[in-house]
Amino acid sequence: MRLVGLVVVLTVTLGRGPLAGQAQQAGKVWWISCLVFGIWLVCSDAFAATYYTSPSGSDSNPGSLSLPFRTIQRCANIAVGGDTCFIRTGTYRETVRPAQFGSAGAPITFQAYPGDTVTLTGTDPVRGWTVHSGSIYKTPLSGTVNQVFVDGQMMTWARWPNDKGPDLLHPTLATSDSGTGIDRTAGIETVVDAALSNFPAGYWDNAVIWISAIGYSPRKAWWAQTGRISSSVPGSVTFPTLPLDSSNPHISRVPGPGNGYYLAGKLAALDSPKEWFHDGSNLFVWMPASDNPSHHDVEVRRRDFAFDLSERAYVTVRDLNIFASSIKMQDAHHCIVDHVNVQYVFHANEALPNAWGLSYDRSIDRELWALEGVGYSGIIMTGSDNQLLNSRIGYSAGNGVVAQGPNHRIENNLIHDVNYLGGNMSGVRANGRNITIRKNTIYNSGRGLISSKHMKRGRIELNNLYNSMIMTTDGASVYTDRVNGEGTVIAYNWIHDTMTDIDGRGVYLDNASGGYVIHHNVFWKMVNECVSFPVNSFVDTSSVTYTANDNYLFNNTFYDCGIDIYLYQPSGADMRTQKLYNNIFTDPTELRSGADVSNNIYRGTDPRFVNPAAFNFQLQPGSPAIDTGRVIPGITDGHVGSAPDVGAYEFGAPPWTPGHSDVTWADPFPFPGSTLPSSPSAPSGTSLWPCE
Repeated sequence: MRLVGLVVVLTVTLGRGPLAGQAQQAGKVWWISCLVFGIWLVCSDAFAATYYTSPSGSDSNPGSLSLPFRTIQRCANIAVGGDTCFIRTGTYRETVRPAQFGSAGAPITFQAYPGDTVTLTGTDPVRGWTVHSGSIYKTPLSGTVNQVFVDGQMMTWARWPNDKGPDLLHPTLATSDSGTGIDRTAGIETVVDAALSNFPAGYWDNAVIWISAIGYSPRKAWWAQTGRISSSVPGSVTFPTLPLDSSNPHISRVPGPGNGYYLAGKLAALDSPKEWFHDGSNLFVWMPASDNPSHHDVEVRRRDFAFDLSERAYVTVRDLNIFASSIKMQDAHHCIVDHVNVQYVFHANEALPNAWGLSYDRSIDRELWALEGVGYSGIIMTGSDNQLLNSRIGYSAGNGVVAQGPNHRIENNLIHDVNYLGGNMSGVRANGRNITIRKNTIYNSGRGLISSKHMKRGRIELNNLYNSMIMTTDGASVYTDRVNGEGTVIAYNWIHDTMTDIDGRGVYLDNASGGYVIHHNVFWKMVNECVSFPVNSFVDTSSVTYTANDNYLFNNTFYDCGIDIYLYQPSGADMRTQKLYNNIFTDPTELRSGADVSNNIYRGTDPRFVNPAAFNFQLQPGSPAIDTGRVIPGITDGHVGSAPDVGAYEFGAPPWTPGHSDVTWADPFPFPGSTLPSSPSAPSGTSLWPCE
């Protein structure tokens, strides 16, 4: 709009001045157009506008510092490329959607005014409370409610058994008894539990069951499922069976004895402090201190997104707190989210019916699979060339971040306490080409920390990854599935403390994943393999054959793993393409014959770490790993001494340290006491929030 105005001014000026006649001559119009465009490029910054927003303002104001707008959306309606919307201290309850695009070098910017503390919240306050019964209060409230907060603390959806603590990743569970199973003819599943004998028939009808009942581990499964109770009698509940995934018909989503479960979503289950229930017309709560909710700030989640940048380009959001909502960059390009503090980024009480957490259209290429429902959760980045930087993302029932499409960057973030619904979700779910996931600290996940179904030519480097697989089994901190990574690099990471009691891994190249370069990582404290290469051939339902060739494992250090490396070849792969050089293995390895293996140190040879008890795996003088490695172009360049060292650290070179830098936020949110713990086994003398 301002460019058009500038063109008009210059055209009028030239039309009246000595150049008017020349401009009308053939060949001169082009010169004048170039002159106009050049002046615009030079002066565009001078024409960029700055607007201000404040809770005390008015949308009829001009948006100046002294007369600010009331809403951020008012600024978003008029801002064009190069404009900045400064947001003053306060809480804003809106979803902001820019009306225009920015451009390269002239983005539209939304940011807190320097020194101010700004919060965008997805919640609305709830008032008008009356006593329902005993300590339960109610108020009329229509619409959908799936999350309730009291004084900033998340309340619990009314459930049985009652949850005993604030840790979302360790819910209190009942346990199914003998007789639990499936009737495939009737299409129903039944959970039997003697503790349910205390409830009369019909008591749990239409309640939601959450149950860890997939796979083969009694207490933990590959991931959890939810369903609606169709009938209940004393001692058991019944619900429709979940549809089996046609691509994996052997997988049994069948509950059995020993499964952990809970029942939720009934007013009858609201029987203790910190619980709530919504029946579509009224909200019921039992306050943490059993007092009147009118004395507290009670809020319900009403908006899923604080910013909707979908189908926009060159928009920057920075220096903001976001509560109980997220940022959506669906089909966006060149957008930047920088230094935001997002808490309760996504919430759901029920998973998708197929229990995978994703809706896959298997008739199209895997790279184009759509993420929907619960799978489409957290900070959402699709399109291309978007960035999430210097931010803190915490508390998600699903993913922390979804990146789908080419050239996204996720760098220097703290991502924690994700996938507390126990589905097939991760701290970061990345699918696309040239995605970079760098210098992040990612911890506490119901399943994986970084997962990819289609990541090619990407980089996962300098991340501190720990406390994965808290609620599930048979997975990994870094997981891939049926993809050729085309040289995707996993390097210079700490990957440690996998929490499941069975089949917990560090890196898992599952179902014939190939084309990965894994180098200079340190692995420790895994219940099973630190790295697993199931080098088999896999035919997908779309008749695509995946063969796990060209996986390289160079200069890694392994410690306290059930198995350091698992390299298996039942059929289909060329083992000669599996290269393992310069690694330190301190525990058992399983290596099938035919792989290209050399210059490794194995169990039985002391590598002489500085302090392995304190997880410091640098080398002492005289270590047999020093100068005994193999030269690997592009991997061991710049080594010290006559030859590269074996393992992740080069003796005599400055040690590398992964994880995000200590970014601070003006943080208004109260957090449960279980968050932000010290790293359970960080190397001695290092900070949990190190700088590179």
